Amino acid sequence: SDVPVTFLHLRDTFGVGAYLSHSASFTPAGTPEGLFILVAAGRPWFPTRRAALPLPLRVLARVPRASQTTLPGGLVQITGISDS
Repeated sequence: SDVPVTFLHLRDTFGVGAYLSHSASFTPAGTPEGLFILVAAGRPWFPTRRAALPLPLRVLARVPRASQTTLPGGLVQITGISDS
């Protein structure tokens, strides 16, 4: 749940940039058409104040650079496809 490390991994693997502002505990990555919302484990969600939890997830996404990866921590697998 290290947000900066996870963001750099997405950027380096798929060519995905930060969208608007970012911080050590919250970073949207991608475009308005599709965002990865990266948050630190335990960060409270607005407006419920429930803590963010790391959960297993598989993602198929259209990204600037096609690739496949497992994010740090091993719970999230992403397959990126590209039109180019």
